[in-house]
Amino acid sequence: MIPYLFLVASGVCLMAMSLLRKEYDRRTAGDPTASFTFIGITYVAILAVALVYFLISGTLGGLAAIDGLTLLLGIGFALATFITTIICIVGASYGSVSIIVVFANLGTVTLSTFYGLMFDGERNTASLFTWLGLLLVLGIMVLNFTESTGESKEERSAKDKWIYKLLCAIVFFTNGIALVIYSILTKHRPAVSSWSFIALYSLICVLLAVLCLLFLAVRGRKRQGSAIRISVSRVTLLLIGAYAVFFLIAELMSLANTTMIPIIIHAPLSFAIPVVILTVAESIIYKMPVTKSMVFKILLALAGSVLFVL
Repeated sequence: MIPYLFLVASGVCLMAMSLLRKEYDRRTAGDPTASFTFIGITYVAILAVALVYFLISGTLGGLAAIDGLTLLLGIGFALATFITTIICIVGASYGSVSIIVVFANLGTVTLSTFYGLMFDGERNTASLFTWLGLLLVLGIMVLNFTESTGESKEERSAKDKWIYKLLCAIVFFTNGIALVIYSILTKHRPAVSSWSFIALYSLICVLLAVLCLLFLAVRGRKRQGSAIRISVSRVTLLLIGAYAVFFLIAELMSLANTTMIPIIIHAPLSFAIPVVILTVAESIIYKMPVTKSMVFKILLALAGSVLFVL
């Protein structure tokens, strides 16, 4: 019962995170500097929380369990998370966040299924329904590139539409690999605690954000002769802080669930709740029109998710 409660709570957290990212993008007008600042401050906050936890619990020595494989997994996870977060922030300027989340979660379901079948066959088996689910995912990917995004009458150009479609395809893979990395970690490095791994990839994300900001600063000086300016207000800091809290809760529950239920079950069940809640919330809060194209893609995604667990 506890794993399923975790899944529900995690879904609510993911929905809240998506709305916070969209609100941040709205207030910063999609500025790339703001996106990297968002990531940097978020993971500095998470690192601070992790450090407090280590000091209170006396588990700072647990970081010694981090080895070469753990570091490699941390780098991979940090890169995937970094790219996914940027897409979820910037993508809101091109179309519906709900559809981006659909593709992000479809990636989790699909890549987790393939990994579970190929490398964890003892706990994961494929049925006819599993293959039908994979066919539905393929159909949704095809629709993404053959149909109009149909998210809003205010879409600015054909170029913007294709950027949006491409972002959906990229986030399919970057978000999809995350649960696979979690599963590899808990299976092959059980001595590494959840907090140690979170601290590791958070540090790497901070370094990536700093490198990107330095790159923008150097490029800005060469092109314009002036340095970039990082603007942070109380409201944006509040948004980032709230995001960090929801992110931490979701990550801890997701890591815990990888040890309690098979990945081929975990991934689909973590899919439907945030998508449905986010679509409703986005429609009510941001007046995003829910078109027939959106509903069709979401229904196909939900049907595919159900097929994976039958």
